[in-house]
Amino acid sequence: MVSIDWLQAYCHGCMVEAGEYKSSLGTITAVLEEGGTANFSRRMTISNKGVEIATLLQCPKYSIFDRRMTELKLHNRVLYTSIPVKILLDICKALRLEYKGISRIDLCCDCNTLAGGESVEELISSYIHKAVGEVGHIIRKGSARYILHGNNHRKAAIRHESIKFGSVTSACVPYIYNKSLELISVKDKPWIREAWKHAGLVHIVDKEGLQRLSSKELAAKLDDEGISEFVRSGVWRFEISIKGKGKDLLNVNDGELFKLSLDSISTASKIEELFMTYAAKYFCFRKCDRGQRRIRDYSPVVLWNYDNHSSYRPVSIPVEGSTGKFDQSVVNYLSKTIRTYSDLASPVLCGLVEAKDFIQSIAGAKMYLLRKKRYEDYLCGLECSEFYKSLEDEVMKAVGDMSSLRDEYRDYLTAIHSEQGK
Repeated sequence: MVSIDWLQAYCHGCMVEAGEYKSSLGTITAVLEEGGTANFSRRMTISNKGVEIATLLQCPKYSIFDRRMTELKLHNRVLYTSIPVKILLDICKALRLEYKGISRIDLCCDCNTLAGGESVEELISSYIHKAVGEVGHIIRKGSARYILHGNNHRKAAIRHESIKFGSVTSACVPYIYNKSLELISVKDKPWIREAWKHAGLVHIVDKEGLQRLSSKELAAKLDDEGISEFVRSGVWRFEISIKGKGKDLLNVNDGELFKLSLDSISTASKIEELFMTYAAKYFCFRKCDRGQRRIRDYSPVVLWNYDNHSSYRPVSIPVEGSTGKFDQSVVNYLSKTIRTYSDLASPVLCGLVEAKDFIQSIAGAKMYLLRKKRYEDYLCGLECSEFYKSLEDEVMKAVGDMSSLRDEYRDYLTAIHSEQGK
């Protein structure tokens, strides 16, 4: 089962006042909450028919942000309906917000077992504990860093509960965790359990065993060994958190670059295709199943029975430092090859020409981003210099005023002395 678990949009708009607003959903209510967040001073809860559907953040605390900046985050319950995009746009229309783009989106896939019947915990265990070249060893494409959570109970086997890959500051952060365990240990979400039921996923928890624990015993167990023993049949979640530069996608057919948009998640099939597109990069595992000694000879691990025919790929375009030298070298080499071997067969020659055009388009996009970043830095520096210039003018004006007062006071004292002399 593929779904969205987090959707936050960046908007522009004027200050939203507390009150009721008309929308196609009916009447929605905006309530101002006490306290803001780390980045925003105002936090509002948006409700429809008494049910919370979104959180609105306004008034950024830092002057570098646009004062019209607004963040709109849909409630988790809304994301498991069939129309999350429609609800987001209706809220924007009712509150007179201008939608700008997606700030963050988390895509996830829930399952009981993997495509061959292998358990998810076995996948994690083989990735962690098997040595290179050992049958069963699993390697993941990408960063080798990971954060593992689990427990090593003295009376039971080691249990892995979650693993997060890469750095927490990455634009795309993939992780795998036991969602059933999270629902009973952190916060229950009935709408997720209902979605699992419709998707045919098995979620069995020893409720009687949990109910026999007092609140004090439950808290102590959570701090000590965890409560994974109460999950009889769990649902595991593969999740990818996408933000910032992670939203860049490349069409490998024509080399066109674009960012994630609401159209990419407008239907359930598009959400599934989008998740599988990102999963092909961030959940790409290979396994030593025949004693292969070289990692490049490992066999691909099939996680789900899904034929991904998408022509889009996540791409990271660097904007720091020089970005065009290597690309230009490759283009020059391909151009020279095309001129030297002009008698090649037509398909081969067309392939070389397309490869050259593709690299030129990528280099052009990178240079555009670099120029844009430098221009933004220039504008920021210009704004700072204008600020300091205005501050300097104010200081000089104050100094001039003080000098005038000093002259007036000196004239006043001179006049007094003259009067006394007379």
